[in-house]
This record gives sequence, structure tokens and C-alpha cells, in this order.
Amino acid sequence: MKVPVISLRQPIAELILRGEKTIETRSRKANLSGTIYLHASLGKSWPARVGLDVGSLPRGCIVGKVEVMDRKVYSSLAEWSADAEKHLAGLPKKLPMYGYVLSHPVRIPPFPCKGQLGLPFWVEWKE
Repeated sequence: MKVPVISLRQPIAELILRGEKTIETRSRKANLSGTIYLHASLGKSWPARVGLDVGSLPRGCIVGKVEVMDRKVYSSLAEWSADAEKHLAGLPKKLPMYGYVLSHPVRIPPFPCKGQLGLPFWVEWKE
């Protein structure tokens, strides 16, 4: 069966799996709902900000899955700032931004996978 996957830099994927980041933000609207698998890309982002050893986190693989419960549209900086502790992102370069509300993260053994463009991209998966 093919499953939808989103690619994230570390430590973002790790923060989602820990339940610390509960909204994933994107600049484009996407059709994300239900179970989405999390791909930890080879890139790294903001390691000093979160105090994690990013070098020790898995990259270049699918690391978990999460439920997308809702989509929010951020049309103002006030709306964006109100959810800052949920999305953990800095100020956006442009508005609107889209927030995907995440719940029930599940860590899975790392499954090597090359990331792809697309939101989501699809991967053949056997559970």
C-alpha cells in the first residue's frame, strides 16, 4: 500500500515525535489529513535552539507517523504568534501560512527512504 509522507529537517521530525511540536507549518495549502508518515531529511535546522544533538538523530529515513487533525490558516501575525509554542517557528516571510494540527505521534524503526518534493509524496509501505 502507498502511504503519504512529508519530509522534515531534524530536529523538527524529532520534536513532532516527542509531542513538543504539534503544528507543522507550510507556506502552501496542501491536502493533508489522516495518517501521515514523517521523513527526516538529510538537512539540519536550528540545532542550538532546541538543545538536541542533531548529529545523533536519524536522517534520510522515515522515522514515524502522526495524525493530521485539522488545518489552520494564519492570515495575521497575531494569529501566528498565538500558536508560537505549538509550531515553534519564527516569524513567517509571508502570509497566509498554513498550519497542520498534529496528534498521536508514533515513532517507528528508521526506514531508509530518499525524500522527494511534493506535499505529500507517496511511498510503498508494508506494515
